[in-house]
Amino acid sequence: EQKRGTEKSIPQLLLGAVAIDNVFVLVVFSMLLDFSTSGSASWFALVQLPISILLGAAIGAFAGYVSVWVFRKLHLRDTVKTIVLISIALLFVELEKILQPFLPFSSLMATISMGIVIKVLYPVLSERLSLKFSKLWVGAEIMLFVLVGAIVNLNSISNVFWMALLILLVGALFHGITVVISLHGSSFTNKEKVFSAFAYLPKATMQAAVGAIPLEAGVPGGEIILSVALIAILLSAPTGALLTDLFSQRWLKTESIH
Repeated sequence: EQKRGTEKSIPQLLLGAVAIDNVFVLVVFSMLLDFSTSGSASWFALVQLPISILLGAAIGAFAGYVSVWVFRKLHLRDTVKTIVLISIALLFVELEKILQPFLPFSSLMATISMGIVIKVLYPVLSERLSLKFSKLWVGAEIMLFVLVGAIVNLNSISNVFWMALLILLVGALFHGITVVISLHGSSFTNKEKVFSAFAYLPKATMQAAVGAIPLEAGVPGGEIILSVALIAILLSAPTGALLTDLFSQRWLKTESIH
């Protein structure tokens, strides 16, 4: 929104990478959950990962194209358009459940792809709808994190805090190194590469969304998993946000608006 680093598409690259990362995390999480609850897992799911991403992107792009065509033909309020897009996203989720036994499909990737197509084909509408979704997220964000916090056992957090902290620090270190390595050969400066690693640090939404699932599924150690997820949120989210805000002002150029 502040146009920092947008000339090199740094924010756009990070948003896209995080989306792909989340798809991968969900697939691996589902595999591990199946293994923990049933004692067996289909390791073929890893092979299905690129298929689910590509199929999701294709179906989402098609939905985005049809949505733009309909929105141009029919005069609808932006609120109605927002409801329509949310409904399509929910249909993607149901489609993923239906296709799961037969064909890998990522509803998350489909939703993202739909948004990208709308942004490219109808940028004016995209900007207006972004404001609508931003307002919706304010309430949804509060509900998500409050509900997660309500089921946390504070004693469990105190028992695993230091080990969880060590795991998170080691994970963050290697994660940051791989981000910098991935950007080798790009037009990014060294400072921009390090900033990208900082911007990738905050972990919250995915941890809040799936952290409690093992506990609900009766997985041994589910309470510990939830505690580690909450510790990750409490530590990485504010730290990453602080580093991102601080170094984006120092290291990223603000794109000039003509």
